Amino acid sequence: MMALSWDRCQAVVNPLQKRPLSRKRSVTAILVIWVLSTVTALPFAISASVNTFFTYDVVTSTVSKTHVCSAPVNSFCVQSCFKCDIIVRLGWKSSGRFRNVCAFSRRGVHTSNTRS
Repeated sequence: MMALSWDRCQAVVNPLQKRPLSRKRSVTAILVIWVLSTVTALPFAISASVNTFFTYDVVTSTVSKTHVCSAPVNSFCVQSCFKCDIIVRLGWKSSGRFRNVCAFSRRGVHTSNTRS
């Protein structure tokens, strides 16, 4: 979603600029997306565990086995993962806004709301 938003932002900010989508740029974008998503999800995957529960059905006299994925309630891990996720998202949004302001200032468009 972020890559699509970035592409649409560039289409609005630079509507007449040619943006060739070469194979190298496509592969780079895909790799960056996968690396960022892996880095933000990795702490949760490491702290998760699979628990096995056995249940007994009295009517049919059978035992069934259920696997449940759970993560330990470690407040430090949860808070640090949450903070990393927020920092990555805010950093991405801030850099996008900064690039937009720079693009508008190069064109002479004023971004302030003051009237002259």
